[in-house]
Amino acid sequence: MIIDKKREEMFFRCRMRKKKLDTKLNVVKALLVLPPAFFLVSKVVEIIMSMFGDAASMATGALFYGYNSGNAPFSSLLFIIGSAVLFLSAICITIFDTEEIKKHILKIYPSIALLFIIFGIVFKDVELYIIVAMAVLALPLGLYNNTLKKEDLAMSKLEGYPHFNPIYMENRDTSIPKVTKEEFDGMTDDERIMFERDGGRKR
Repeated sequence: MIIDKKREEMFFRCRMRKKKLDTKLNVVKALLVLPPAFFLVSKVVEIIMSMFGDAASMATGALFYGYNSGNAPFSSLLFIIGSAVLFLSAICITIFDTEEIKKHILKIYPSIALLFIIFGIVFKDVELYIIVAMAVLALPLGLYNNTLKKEDLAMSKLEGYPHFNPIYMENRDTSIPKVTKEEFDGMTDDERIMFERDGGRKR
């Protein structure tokens, strides 16, 4: 594809800008999604181990060595719910790009933080404040993600998005030749080579 120097420089600048934008979006996505996912899985595993701890300890003989598996408190269920809500909110904001969730970030995260502060006081469980910390940190990250998404949307209207690489772009300066099957069969070898080189298509 023939392209002038100024357009080539423009595509290069856009490509570099898009690369930085994608890096920022991936970092924000990781910071929003991974912490609640980690704590959610950890707590679920902890509760499963608590539920089946006695059976496992009997099977392995751990009871004879003083092992005691206690029951998971009710606050653990609240911890799972909080982690799940934060995780679902994060994937809706970053992966599924759900507009309704993105619009209400200023309501969702402060509400979760306030609710789990109350739960932490009522159940006297310091662990619930982890949900509060994640919700507080998710608020600026969610807002920043919205800013980055708007910038990406603005770039999507530019020619060459998302690669900004002339190699991936169709040459629209010349029309693509189209011929019937009969016309294609009647071509000489040289005519077929030229036809295929120009990106010709059979109708």
